[in-house]
This record gives sequence, C-alpha cells and structure tokens, in this order.
Amino acid sequence: MSLSGTYKCAKAVWPHFLKQKYGRILTTASQVGIYGNFGQANYSTAKAGIIGLTRTLAIEGKKYGIIANVIAPSAGTAMTSTIWPQEMVDAFKPDFVAPVVGYLTSKDNTSTSGSLFEISGGWAAQTRWQRAGGYGFPTKRPYTIEEAIEKFPLYTNFGMFLFQCGW
Repeated sequence: MSLSGTYKCAKAVWPHFLKQKYGRILTTASQVGIYGNFGQANYSTAKAGIIGLTRTLAIEGKKYGIIANVIAPSAGTAMTSTIWPQEMVDAFKPDFVAPVVGYLTSKDNTSTSGSLFEISGGWAAQTRWQRAGGYGFPTKRPYTIEEAIEKFPLYTNFGMFLFQCGW
C-alpha cells in the first residue's frame, strides 16, 4: 500500500477509534524504507513515510487507547516466486508473519506502540533508530568546520552514552 493509501485508511478509522477510546493500527512498510536500496528512491521514500506516519499516530493516539505499530515484512508471494527458489518462498510464507500481526493488533497488546518490526522467514525483531552520545557545541558563537571535524568522533560515537558539552 502506498503512503497516501495508508494515510487514507488511518484517517477513515481514526474518528471511530477516538469515539470508542480504543483501536489498533498496523501499517506495512518495507526494509527498503528503513535501509534504502539502489534504484528505489520513490518506493523507499514512501515506505519511510509510512514509518513516520505510524509513529505519529502512536503518539497522538496514546491518550485515547489507540495503539499503532508498523511492520517491515519479507514474505514469499506470487511476485517473489518468480525470482526465488520454491524452498525459499515456502520458508517465507505469510504464515510466518501472521502471528506477530495477530499479537500487535490484539487486545493482549496493551503497551507496544510506535514500534517497528522486521519479520521474515520465521524471524521477528523490533528495529530502532539510535542516537549517538552527541556533543554540545558552545552557543555563544557559531562553531567552525574545523571544530566540527575535531569533535566528529564524539558526536558519532554510539558507545558513549553521556552527553558531552564544550561549554
């Protein structure tokens, strides 16, 4: 489904979910929307947009009992069967995506919202974006490109969890 189609579906159910103070939204993106892929700028942009839309729906729906999550599945389909060996198509059946979908859209899921899940071939994992430790440049004057280069290892270090500041 496209970004506009996903938006239209969410917009259609939203008033009903607000009224009943309960709802479950599960959208479908793609690993291409997470990681990108050569020659698929339009597709990856739309799928990344679905991820952003879903996270925003989760934030806006929280106080109304509306939970929204997004999956990025890989599945054996009619399309992939033209290029994958049958053994691989079978290992990636949609049946292996359905249990995670079932849980995320059920009443049993009372707190997982705004999350992204990759699911493929019997494997499922929550995926997240992570911020590095960062570096706070002084704000009394603009910093230079040389200072940016000098501190680059500090604001790109994912192993550092303490906020660093040059003030």
